[in-house]
Amino acid sequence: MTGFLLLALFGAYACHRLGWIELDFPLRRFLRWRRGPWPLPAHDKRGLFSLVAQGEAVRLTARYALGDWPVVSSRDGYAASLFYLALLEHAFNQANLKLPTRVKAVDVGVNDWFYVRPLHAFLMDGGREVSLDGIEIDAYRICPDRYTTIDHAEAHIGSLPNCRYLVCDALHYHEAVDIALMFFPFIFREDHRQWGLPRAQLNPARLLLHVYHLLKPGGILIIVNQGEAERDEQRRLLETNGLAITLQTSFESPLYNFDARRYVTVVRQSSRVL
Repeated sequence: MTGFLLLALFGAYACHRLGWIELDFPLRRFLRWRRGPWPLPAHDKRGLFSLVAQGEAVRLTARYALGDWPVVSSRDGYAASLFYLALLEHAFNQANLKLPTRVKAVDVGVNDWFYVRPLHAFLMDGGREVSLDGIEIDAYRICPDRYTTIDHAEAHIGSLPNCRYLVCDALHYHEAVDIALMFFPFIFREDHRQWGLPRAQLNPARLLLHVYHLLKPGGILIIVNQGEAERDEQRRLLETNGLAITLQTSFESPLYNFDARRYVTVVRQSSRVL
């Protein structure tokens, strides 16, 4: 059995290196390789931020009671997760969004979910009771440190209450939610291919409609895209499928400098025009 496992792991590695996506993806889903609990990196954050960004980081950390996240996180993960937190705060303020006191939320395509603690804290703000699900179809990708994506994700989740990391296709998720989030959903085939996912998994319109229909009446869908081409295609997908946009705007922050500008789009379930 051990010999078979080693051979299968070598085969998965070889497929990955050779770019044989149609073999690599199903192999890693079959093997479900786990190295074990991933130790949080706890990087030193000194010198991470400019003076302006440091003030914003302090404000967000205190405002949303992030606890030991500034200590246990990596430098890059801490900065990027605060950027996401500031982005959500901006979107809610710009679109005048409100959440109920009891929130059911789903985050689609979370990868290693490095930002889950700030996200959970944002949803809990004001004493809300939160149930949060993160969905990832490719949870057994082997990272450069030889841990897998799910190892990283479970460490990031830690002891967060009512928080689940679900390894599944989002199309198989059917729970009604108050808010759904899609950070950087794949829209273009080349991006999807470079990430190592087979062609059959790419259907952005179908995924968009499925996630939209998970929303309860008045529910909120927040989509974050990178670059103008993705923003424009996201708008086209929404309009083609009869989903009216409540807000679409760019977002920048000194907390993190991305190569491509980030755009946030808000859709309300009650805004549907079909």
